[in-house]
Amino acid sequence: MHPYKLILLTLFLSFAFLATSKASANCEQSCSLKSVTEQVREHALLNQFKQTKRIAILSKPLVSTGYLLVSDELGVVWQTSLPLKGTIVIENDSLKQFNKHDQAVSAPANTNQQASQLITSTFLAILAGDFEQLERNFSAELICDETQWQIQLQAKHDDMRRLLTDITIIGNTNIQQLIFSEANGDTTELVFIPFEDPAIEEALGLYFVR
Repeated sequence: MHPYKLILLTLFLSFAFLATSKASANCEQSCSLKSVTEQVREHALLNQFKQTKRIAILSKPLVSTGYLLVSDELGVVWQTSLPLKGTIVIENDSLKQFNKHDQAVSAPANTNQQASQLITSTFLAILAGDFEQLERNFSAELICDETQWQIQLQAKHDDMRRLLTDITIIGNTNIQQLIFSEANGDTTELVFIPFEDPAIEEALGLYFVR
């Protein structure tokens, strides 16, 4: 597998956030990217996630679970707990990876930096609710009904289309689900549930200073 594909797969196995919430009766009235952005930015600090990765050549999906810590000031810690522990720390200008023993793991020397940076910036923009940045690389269509909103992002440029064709973001007052469609036909679905556990939150926060 090409090194940048390894980074891409790791990122797909290692991103996103947020929570379920009460349905809004006024969803239709607030159906705009601006209002959705404001909702998304009021996100939960700690979330559990379930990820389902469907690979075209495999008959069964790959399922993983874990925790996501989101800090507006520091960045994101995404830790897979099952089937195998692994941790990724994403900050504005860096990405750190740790194995199941919490040992730092370096990306291959010949990794496609442009591709990995493009993927990283896209996911950080989703986490931040920065749809203005997303619209540089994607066209956005927003659909609302009485219970939720959905944003469909279609890749505009060849550099992005070689990696991702589209992203679906589904939520209410926060993001509940993300679906990524890759150019090779693979898809990744992420579902998020808010979670409160001070011990887990503290342990994940320590990765920011490693």
